[in-house]
Amino acid sequence: MKIPLFPEQEDKSMHFLAAGQFEYMITHLWVWCFTDKYPGRIDIDCSLLSPNAPIKLGDVERMLPHGMYLHK
Repeated sequence: MKIPLFPEQEDKSMHFLAAGQFEYMITHLWVWCFTDKYPGRIDIDCSLLSPNAPIKLGDVERMLPHGMYLHK
């Protein structure tokens, strides 16, 4: 299943407050879902995002709801 990613709280990032620009390399993910209920999008918390601490794919996998896994 293809689910879009939606960044949130990016205005709380220190990098954003210092007039930095955010670029998103991935706008959606392919996931396996083993439940009947699943979100229409995945919200990504960007409040701690910086060039030295980017959000990695493994971080996103931990943000997924129970029963959802990244498609390999």
